Amino acid sequence: MQHKWSQEDDIVAFYLYKFGPESLMMTFKDISKRLGMSEASLIMRVANFKAIDGVGGLENYAKQSKRIYNEYKNVKKGEYIYAHCCPK
Repeated sequence: MQHKWSQEDDIVAFYLYKFGPESLMMTFKDISKRLGMSEASLIMRVANFKAIDGVGGLENYAKQSKRIYNEYKNVKKGEYIYAHCCPK
């Protein structure tokens, strides 16, 4: 079954793009498991943000991802989006 990406999932993927998984002291595998998706799916979504940012990645990205990028591109490490990551 394919994962349906929520806004919160996209925020997490964007945070991972911008700051890396080490900023959360977790691996992609750990984060994807908590979010209920495959590790590959999460890594591909992070690559979508690279494309949106113009630095390579996967160019076939969702409108929602573009909106999240525009909304959070100036956020600093540890700000609001950090609270969305990895619900227990």
